[in-house]
Order: sequence, then structure tokens, then C-alpha cells
Amino acid sequence: MQSMLDAPGRVEIHGSDRAWRAGVLAAIMSTAGMSFGLARADTDPAYLSHIEAPSVSFFAKKAVVPNTDAAAGELMRRAGAQEIASTAVSVKPTVYPFAFPAGLTEDQVHDKVVQFVFSGRVMEPALGGPIRLQNNLVADVPKTETPISWSYVAKEQGRTGCTFLISDQHAPAIASLARATGLSTEAALEFAVMHESAHCAQQAETVTAAYDVMRHGRVLPERIASGMLGAQAEEAIANGKEAEVFMSGLLSGRSSRLSAERFADAFAMMALMAQNRIDGQQIEGLIAWRLGDAATHNTASFLAFVRDQVRREPSSLAAMQATSAPGFDAQAIAAFLRPQWNAFEKAELAARRESSEGLKDVLLSGMKARDAVAAQTVSPSAATLGRSVSSSN
Repeated sequence: MQSMLDAPGRVEIHGSDRAWRAGVLAAIMSTAGMSFGLARADTDPAYLSHIEAPSVSFFAKKAVVPNTDAAAGELMRRAGAQEIASTAVSVKPTVYPFAFPAGLTEDQVHDKVVQFVFSGRVMEPALGGPIRLQNNLVADVPKTETPISWSYVAKEQGRTGCTFLISDQHAPAIASLARATGLSTEAALEFAVMHESAHCAQQAETVTAAYDVMRHGRVLPERIASGMLGAQAEEAIANGKEAEVFMSGLLSGRSSRLSAERFADAFAMMALMAQNRIDGQQIEGLIAWRLGDAATHNTASFLAFVRDQVRREPSSLAAMQATSAPGFDAQAIAAFLRPQWNAFEKAELAARRESSEGLKDVLLSGMKARDAVAAQTVSPSAATLGRSVSSSN
């Protein structure tokens, strides 16, 4: 490691274990205390010019994650899950905790899901009814490593449901996040819940837009006006390609696309900032943690961008704070985040188009040069043959 740190021109970390990659990255940064840039083509290095070494603890206490609906509901109230979800603009989401203990058998999972779905307290999905909700939960419960949410259009007009899967089987991932960022395990757990709550808000608009396409053949104006579909989706709508963009989101009920992850991460980060529960080093740790993530979740450049925007406008952070529970104003955070998110992604799309056009120009110039050379390079025998044929006629 010493030789690598002596000349860190480019450091690559390979491995399929996400927690291991994040831990290695945090260890290197904590040891070296050095500045990091990013070699990814789709990331603006201007927002990653300096990341301070996070305060990393490899002995963070074990995360306590609830495994009962009552305890999960209390966690969600503490994290402001419904307040965050309610920042959706054109629809009204309702969040539901679905908690379960680790190690359930297949039959136990099935019985618990059926009891939850048919309890009468969960809104019925407009597509597929309760059986669709049941099938999705039965499939997701055994494989979830972190708290996740699943959004769907409800039968009640203008409503969406958002089911939270929370379990003590998620404790290792929460502890890993706490170690990598320097956050307390409690703050790391609430960050995860805030993140999924922001998905509930943004995905409520997205799945409803997809439902619009299915029912009306187009996305309704109120969905576009919400500012929560994302720059790429808005561009697709403008180009008449909304069907191919939205239908996959409707079927899955959640999104792993980078755009959605950026929105959710930034919302959760700002909620912790408004609560004064994350300091500067821990923000850098969060950015570094995302640097080591998969491409669909590498939100580092956008988190750094939002961090810088908040620093430039300190009054905006004051507007996000609240003395009453949950300790932040979700609507104020959403009002700040939506235009920042859209502006960042529109600039990214414009840069990609410019880069693409530049590449096309280079290729076109190369093809023209090749054709010109080919036209000038005519063999003598071919020229003679052409004249002889002509003269024989």
C-alpha cells in the first residue's frame, strides 16, 4: 500500500463485494489524507476536485435494525418518511412499513406477506391488484441487503403506495455505511430510510407517468410540470419516446437508474444536514463511499455539486431546518433540490450531446479523407483498362 500511496496517479479497486470496495476506499483515504479525482467519463471532475479523508471507524457498533412493523413504523416516523414521500407534486404517496426478521423460511415469508397484503390497511395496486404486490414482496424479502421501497399506482385516483422492506438482515450493510462515512449507525440507518422515502416521492411521479402512457398514450402535463421525472425522461417525452422510457419503471416499481439515485441520495444528505447530524468530513465520506459504488449508484459528482450549492447559499440550509419533528422541512428540501437536480442533469445531457457531435464530426472527417485518398489512388492498369474498353467501342 505504501508504494501505491507514494505515487497515486491512478488507483483502481476491483471486486464484486460492494461493502469491501467501500471499506478499502475509506481505508486508503483515511490513511493517505489525499485529494481524489475521478477518471469516469460521465463525471465532471470539477465537483470532485477535493475530497477530504473521512473520519472512519472500523469498530462502529453493530447497527440495530427493527424487524417488527411497530418498530419499523417508529423508525420511519423518526426519519420523516411520510413527510419526504409527500413532496411528490401531482400525486399523494402513502408509505407502509413491512418489517420481517432475518432467516424466514419460504413458507414463513409467504404467510407474512399474505397477512400484510390482505390486512386491509394497504392500498391496492391499480395494475395486478394485491397479487402483484404479494408476488413482488415474496420475491424481494429473501434477497434484500438494505432497506428498499417499492412504489405502485393505487386504484384510488391520484394516489400511490410505497412499501418499505426493513429487516435486521440489513444490519451489516448499515454498519458498513457507518464505517465508511463516519456516521453513527443510527444516522446511517435513517439516511437509508430517508433515501428510500425520496424514492417514494420521485418514483410516485415516475410510475404514474408510466400509467399515463398506458392509459392515455402520453404523459399528462401535471406529471411533466412536477419537475420530478428527471431531465432524461423530460427529453424522452419531448422526443416522443416516453413509452420505452417509462414502461420498464412501471413494471419494476422502483428504479436503479443513476438519475433516481442522485435525487434520493441528495435528499437524504440534505435532511441530515438540516438536522445537524452530518458534518463536513462525513459528507466527504459519503461522497467517497459512492465513488466506490456501481455505475448506477455512483452519485458522487452530484452529491459534491449539491454540497457546493448549499455552501454558496447558506440561507437555503436555514430554510430546510425545523424545530418540530422530524427536524427538517421536507418541502423546503424538495424545493431546493428539484431545480438543482434538473439543471445538473440537463448540463450533463448537453455535454454528452456536444461530445457525441464532436465524435461524429471527427468520424465524418476521417471518412471524407479516406474517400479522397481512395479516389486519388487509382492503379495504372485500371486506368489503361478503362481507356481500352472505351476505345474498342
